[in-house]
Amino acid sequence: MTTEKNATENKPYVRVVPLGSAGHVNRNMFVYEYYADGKNIQDIMIIDCGVEFPDSEQLGIDLIIPDSSYLEDKIDKIRGIIITHAHEDHYGALPFVLKNIGKPKVYAAKLVIGFIKNRLSQYEGMLNGQSFHEIIPEIDPFDLGAFHITPFRVNHSVPDTLGMFIESPVGNLVHAADFKFDWTPVDGKQFEIGKLARLSEKGVKLLCSDSLGSEKEGYTKSEITIGETFDKVMETAQGQVFITTISSNISRMQQAINSSMKHG
Repeated sequence: MTTEKNATENKPYVRVVPLGSAGHVNRNMFVYEYYADGKNIQDIMIIDCGVEFPDSEQLGIDLIIPDSSYLEDKIDKIRGIIITHAHEDHYGALPFVLKNIGKPKVYAAKLVIGFIKNRLSQYEGMLNGQSFHEIIPEIDPFDLGAFHITPFRVNHSVPDTLGMFIESPVGNLVHAADFKFDWTPVDGKQFEIGKLARLSEKGVKLLCSDSLGSEKEGYTKSEITIGETFDKVMETAQGQVFITTISSNISRMQQAINSSMKHG
């Protein structure tokens, strides 16, 4: 969607700049820029703002964050930040990045906003003056400058995960962060494949998506099967059962509670 030819011919185009994540899993942050005249940025939309966790060789480092210096002289062009879901590698860098780019409005689903507010509250002054827009995908297309965004639900290990169908003056884009197809999700909210298919009939010039393990054949089991495993373990357990999970895996916690109640 962006070429040297566009720039030299003064034609409008969209440029995508990854400030992290490209080629690996963590530190997700993508910048979408719209050049109305082919030379100057008119609007900037950011999708995700995550951290990366250090490996065993990076001693003394707590977190690795995206380099937001690219955006710091473009603050007046930033129309908002969309956070696709409540995993640290997609929202964990917000306390560090927002203070450098003027605290633009953050767009996210209800659960995700809860996680973000909790994180920002751990840093003095970060919630002050920060505005939020709750995305309700069933009823809520919205605009960020020249970008018209229609959110759609996808399945992931954390509820309220969203993809974005993005309409721009030069064509349509799809941004689908981490997802899988789960026909029996724990929360009952399936991937909105029909909605995405209808939107895509308008044409799609660029797809940015991430599905862990998608290069392997076969299917990933539905999250609902984990509840069945909990039941089997608890039926035969002679004593206490300990279950560990990550803090964002709300649906798995609910499954553990349901099985615990069922087996007393």
